[in-house]
Amino acid sequence: MKNKIFMIICAIALAACSSRVQTFTAISTDNINPSKSIESGTVIKNVRGQDKERIIFIFPTGTTLPNEAVRDALKNSDGGDILVNAKMYRYSWYIPFIYGEYKWVVEGDAVALGAKAIPDKVAVWRLTSVSK
Repeated sequence: MKNKIFMIICAIALAACSSRVQTFTAISTDNINPSKSIESGTVIKNVRGQDKERIIFIFPTGTTLPNEAVRDALKNSDGGDILVNAKMYRYSWYIPFIYGEYKWVVEGDAVALGAKAIPDKVAVWRLTSVSK
């Protein structure tokens, strides 16, 4: 009986949560110059960004924001202006009265609308029309 109670307490204490919050066609944290076209942009595949804070004892060390995760992903892309086909996740876990983490994660493909991207990390992306 004591083992069952101990196992239940451990399972509750080590609980974690992960959820897919949103999927975006295109997302950015900065204003985009409308004179630049996505059709002539370059794509940087599989970019990931996160905003993470820790919970020590019961005190959070800061605030996590989804837009900071997007900003981190664009910074990690070395020149991306917007994220396309982006997925946003929220992760959290906590061991009561000891330690925990809460974070936003954004994954997607960054598009550099200008000539800022590093050539060895990018592939040229052109939109083509499909004739029926």
